[in-house]
Amino acid sequence: MITGLSVSETQRLSTSINRLLAHVRRDETALTGGVAIELGLSSVGRPGSRTSIADLDFVVSGPGAVAETVSEDFLVSHYHLPQPGVPKFMLQLVDPVTALRIDIFPDLVGSLKRARWFTLVGQPVRVLTLESILEHKLLTLSTASATTPVDPKHDDDARILGAVVGREVQRVPADSLVKDVYGGDADRACRRCKLSRQPGFPLAPKGQICKLLGWPEGQPKASAVVDSSLPVGEGSGGIDPRRSHRA
Repeated sequence: MITGLSVSETQRLSTSINRLLAHVRRDETALTGGVAIELGLSSVGRPGSRTSIADLDFVVSGPGAVAETVSEDFLVSHYHLPQPGVPKFMLQLVDPVTALRIDIFPDLVGSLKRARWFTLVGQPVRVLTLESILEHKLLTLSTASATTPVDPKHDDDARILGAVVGREVQRVPADSLVKDVYGGDADRACRRCKLSRQPGFPLAPKGQICKLLGWPEGQPKASAVVDSSLPVGEGSGGIDPRRSHRA
């Protein structure tokens, strides 16, 4: 379990996990991201650093691992089906009960088969290994530049994971690390969502999403989701359609 979370944060996590698991094939779904890192560190006797939950990240075998009924309990913020030149599935949900964002990506390189079962808030959940998450972090950082920066949290996580698994993590130039900004005009108009419209995954009004998550509206730029073609597929935030090759 994640020892640093408060009672209220643990309850948020429990509520969203239980609500989501009712709509996915558990053996085709695995937790990744910050919560998975905390669980993995705890399993090897290492202290974590998170005291709150910003979001939940999952990888799945494919679009069919998530049932259309998920839209009955969650708001659909983004829904991307594979398109010519962008062979990636992505689903971003928002839990209206807990105000947690949930990013779901495909497992394109077989990370699921290495995932381990954990008991999380009383539920059996598959969780990606620390090694798999580190591989993703390193690949994400390898694309960082001054023109396409990534959130510093990926560098922070990679250094922690590298120390645990005994791998060196190269320094990333400071101008290549910029904290993600959510919401704004770029997150409100998503070309890939328009191309992927499905009646079973109706998009919620963006104003409702921004209000629930505390995101500003009408700003000039939003952050990009981390490239879901990478081994683990952890998302990092809102989608900037101008950088759709990363979404």
